[in-house]
Amino acid sequence: MILNSFLFPGLQTISDSGDLIPLTRGFRPLGMITVLTRDHYAMERKVLSRGDAVGVRAAKAQAEFESRFADPVALIDLSDRGKQSMLANVWTWDRQAIGELTGKPSLRVLPEPLARRPIEAGARVVRALSGFDGEIWHNNFCVASRWWPEPPTEMEWDIFQRGAQSRYWPTEPNGTPLLYSLPEVEEATWISDRVWVAPTWGERLRSITPAQLILGAAVLLAAPLAYNASKTIQLNAQISGLEQEAAERT
Repeated sequence: MILNSFLFPGLQTISDSGDLIPLTRGFRPLGMITVLTRDHYAMERKVLSRGDAVGVRAAKAQAEFESRFADPVALIDLSDRGKQSMLANVWTWDRQAIGELTGKPSLRVLPEPLARRPIEAGARVVRALSGFDGEIWHNNFCVASRWWPEPPTEMEWDIFQRGAQSRYWPTEPNGTPLLYSLPEVEEATWISDRVWVAPTWGERLRSITPAQLILGAAVLLAAPLAYNASKTIQLNAQISGLEQEAAERT
C-alpha cells in the first residue's frame, strides 16, 4: 500500500457540497481519480453484438445518445473483450454537472463500483459511500447488482437474486441457478494500483497529461542510472567485505 501511494494516482470522492475528499493516497504528479457515488451516475447492463473496439465505440455512442444527462459521458465495462454477444456494464454520468459542482471540469472520474477491488466469483454486500451495494460475481465479472439505502434484509436479498437472474448468472453443474445466502456487510477495498480510467488504449493515450509525459520520460532516463548506481553499491560492498576479510587474515 505504501509503494502504491508513490506509483499510482490516489482516489477521492465528492461531498454533497462539492468538496473533494481523499479516499487513498497517491503519487501527486499523476493527479487523483474521482470516485462517483450513485447519486452522480447511471448504470445498466447490455449485451453487445461484438466485444471488439468497434462494438465498444458503438455501445458508447448509443449510451451517450440515449442518456438522460445533458452532457453525457459513457464508460463500457466488458466481461470479456473480443468475443461475440458480450455482457457489458454501461456507466454514464454528466460531465458538465460534475464540473460545475466541484469547480473542476477536467476531473478523471470513475463510478464507485469500478473503484472497488473485484472478486472472482460469489456474492457480497459492500458498504458504499452512500448506501449498500449487493453484487453477484461470475468469471471475474459483476453479472448483477442492486443498491439499498440500508443493509438488505433476507427477503430483499432473495427478491434481488430471483429477479436479477440471466443467462450469465452462475449455475450449479446441473444448470440450476446458484442462490447465495445473504453475506455479511463488508467494507470497501479500493483499487490502489489503477493508472487508467479509460478502457481503450486510444482514450488512454489522449488522456495523458503533460505531467505524466514528463514523469514517464524522467523514469526512462533515470532507470539506467539507478541500475548502474545499485551495481556500484553492490561492488563497493563486496570490495569492502574482501578488504575486511584480508585484514583479518593478516
